[in-house]
Amino acid sequence: MLSLGAGFLSVAAGVTSHIVVGISKLIVLPYILSIGTLIIGAAFITSQWKENRSVDAPLPFKNVIGKALAVIRSNPMAFVISVTSCCAEMASQMFVFVWAPLFIRAEHSGMKSVYALGVVYASFVASYLAGLLLFSSLSKRLRNSRLLLLSMTVAFLVFVVAIRELPYAHSDWTATRFERVFLCMVVFEVACGVYNPSMEALQAIVLPYLHQRSVLLALVRLPLTFFVSLSILAFFPTPGGEFKLMVFIVVQLFIAAMLSLLLDAVVMNRGYEQDPDRFILPKTVPADTKQPSESPMYMF
Repeated sequence: MLSLGAGFLSVAAGVTSHIVVGISKLIVLPYILSIGTLIIGAAFITSQWKENRSVDAPLPFKNVIGKALAVIRSNPMAFVISVTSCCAEMASQMFVFVWAPLFIRAEHSGMKSVYALGVVYASFVASYLAGLLLFSSLSKRLRNSRLLLLSMTVAFLVFVVAIRELPYAHSDWTATRFERVFLCMVVFEVACGVYNPSMEALQAIVLPYLHQRSVLLALVRLPLTFFVSLSILAFFPTPGGEFKLMVFIVVQLFIAAMLSLLLDAVVMNRGYEQDPDRFILPKTVPADTKQPSESPMYMF
């Protein structure tokens, strides 16, 4: 519900920015106005939202890293999920830095486009919301691991198509190429909308304990932030930086798709999830049978 609410607000923000740019003829004005909205939002959150503190917080950084490494050693599947999440989120974050400069350069090449940046942004957010709704429908018939595999595969393929449509010279932009690249990015956002809830569901299954999940995700975000920042600093200022970043995104999506294939195979063979289209009666366990102390979910 929160994701849907934030998504509709983002669509409204994109449409509003389009109207503001149309009236003022200043493409930077929405960014300037966003500073004020961020300050208002920060003040509201500070006054209304109390910080969530764990019972044993704050823990030393060394202890947090030790806990995360212990989870990986005891459950190798957690490491695979972490790397998959790292690659997929890295591609998603780098996409944010790619699409706006790419379309701005397309407009500066002399091509007349009916797609303003505010409308493009609103379309991306609406596509993400459509992906969330698509997940709600498909999750009744497919496993979360299968949905994860499908979303990463689709994201990889559409980005390959988008790169093939990019012109080598900015003067070679045409309306047809622009529309094809835009359509590929819309499909990518739909795939992201399917990816996020499927990944969260898999994390909740493999790592049912919230403290394990939070510690491991905190460890994953360390290399994620480092590589994203390094890639943007290295490629973005150079000539053709958007194209280089898109190639890097394709590489990350390919790795995420391959790891998703591994996850789906393990989930199917090890029984992490029950197939939605199968009904399996639970086994009858005698009352005097001693139950194992550890769930098979963690046994490898």
